[in-house]
Amino acid sequence: MNLMEQVSLYTASLPANLYHVLVLVGMTMNCANCLTASSSLRNCAKCHRASYCNKQCQGQHWGVHRHICKKGYKIVTTASQGKVLQSTGDFQPGNVIFQEKPLVLFTDNNQLLVQVLKSEDLYNELLQLFCPSKESFDIIHNQEFFKHIKAHPFFRILSMDAFKYRMWIPNSEVDETIQKLPETLRNKKDPSLIRQILLIERFNTIGLTSQKDGLFKVACRAEHSCSPNVHFMWDGSSLKCVALESIRQGQNLTYSYLPGEILERSKSKRQQHLVKYLFLCHCARCEKESF
Repeated sequence: MNLMEQVSLYTASLPANLYHVLVLVGMTMNCANCLTASSSLRNCAKCHRASYCNKQCQGQHWGVHRHICKKGYKIVTTASQGKVLQSTGDFQPGNVIFQEKPLVLFTDNNQLLVQVLKSEDLYNELLQLFCPSKESFDIIHNQEFFKHIKAHPFFRILSMDAFKYRMWIPNSEVDETIQKLPETLRNKKDPSLIRQILLIERFNTIGLTSQKDGLFKVACRAEHSCSPNVHFMWDGSSLKCVALESIRQGQNLTYSYLPGEILERSKSKRQQHLVKYLFLCHCARCEKESF
């Protein structure tokens, strides 16, 4: 029995009033109007919290849905962190803040590149996600800059070559990747753009299952915290951002880049695992804990 069947079986046994509450806050995979279970429902374009079979169902349900239809987030640009997600309302634990369909799903780099090179629209969407710039790569060639970085104990485990590799994929790897592509796609983009796609994948991928990853337009903007206030839940067709604790309007939405078993370990171990993202965590939990 797959996840969709399990959820449908469970929700079908709930009292009608409780079931409709779950539909209203986006906690089921059923049409909010007719309650049909489906993996091909379309989200409300404004709040992303309710899903519908079609425009007719959405129109019929608007009298109910309009009371909670509010976009739960906004993307804010900050000087220190770049673009982050910020709550536009108050949420309680279990509330769905937003849900979204993936820009692309893939199992490896080759599968990602094939999809991107076949779609100019997808390529342009991915360019909106974070990618280290050529300028940032040039900066790390500065020995004084690197000496400053290496002074921190957690960055000592990286050689200069390893540090540069996180920021910039070498030509040899780009060439090798291109050779693995179908012959008809090898000349569709020049090597610098192939590198750009690979770097976007490296810094923005969200793991969904043991064999499937995804890139998302909104979720990829959430910053890391070792005490996250949201988590992402994949239902097989869309990703839901669910509150783990009470969240106030204006608060940044944070989730953990670390797997659960690492998140429970000491600050020192967590920071060592975060080195591959080229930042040190300064969340409230890390500021309180000693090394």
